[in-house]
Amino acid sequence: MAGARAVWRTNLGECQGSGANPYRVVADTENVGSKCTCPSRKFPCKHAIALMRMYVDDSSAFKSGEIPAWVNDWIGRRRAGGAPPAAKSEPKSIALAQEVPPKPTDPAHEARRQAAAAKRAQDTNATVEAGLQELETWIADQVRSGLSAFVNEPGQRCRRIASRLVDAKAGALASRIDEMPSRLLALPTDERLDAAIMELGKLVVLARAWKAAPADVEMRREVIASETREEVLNNPVAPRVSAMWEVLGERVVTRRDGLVSVSTWLLALDEGQQHFALLLDFFPASAGRRTGAFAAGDRFYAELAFYPARVPLRAVIASRSEI
Repeated sequence: MAGARAVWRTNLGECQGSGANPYRVVADTENVGSKCTCPSRKFPCKHAIALMRMYVDDSSAFKSGEIPAWVNDWIGRRRAGGAPPAAKSEPKSIALAQEVPPKPTDPAHEARRQAAAAKRAQDTNATVEAGLQELETWIADQVRSGLSAFVNEPGQRCRRIASRLVDAKAGALASRIDEMPSRLLALPTDERLDAAIMELGKLVVLARAWKAAPADVEMRREVIASETREEVLNNPVAPRVSAMWEVLGERVVTRRDGLVSVSTWLLALDEGQQHFALLLDFFPASAGRRTGAFAAGDRFYAELAFYPARVPLRAVIASRSEI
């Protein structure tokens, strides 16, 4: 169901989960936010993500209806001060209707803000470096104890170091290690040992590359986290390419963390341009089996914004035009 600024599940927003009672899940479509009564420690939880995804995919499926009291109560508490907004009144004079000019920037305050940001970045780098040092020690222990034992039980061993890297703010690298067991176990038994050596070798290279250039944007992407779509679109140095693009292929993978990743490879067809692009999309596996937005052979004209890199490849669609 849908209201003026909120959407909620049918049957008054109740969503059947693993508990004895249905969960209530609601999302704010004006000031993005969500609320669910499930016990998950993740925010937003998978129920809220699924609800928002369904609304984005097909908002017409959400029929207008009477807003339940619990939805109204939650929307009211999200407003500033926790109380419903006062009724707007017409300005009593032209002077009152004029916009208040912004206050001049305080140089001292701006300097303190920049110093605090630099201190946070420095602390993050120190925490990540400590985590990477522990990672190298862990890799050395696996080699010393014999990689055959590691190949026999990769899940348990990788889970411990991945948890430590999450604590060290190296979330992207932790996800890579958490996915390693599934990549190894998908191979024939006689190929797993060589694959494990390659995987661990890549981790050593990444750890040492980070230590050599912690400010490098590509290293941050591989070790800490990728930029958001909005950050890429608002980045003035992000390369942009406008062209006719053809979809070369697609890969859909269900990850261990409960997300499904959809990778779509594109090729620019315009003369004089030889650009490849990779679009990555993620959605919760609980939302059901889905495919990407494109099929191999599709063509469309669009402007793509690329993640800054030495050889830009991953991109997001900035604008798209119909052929």
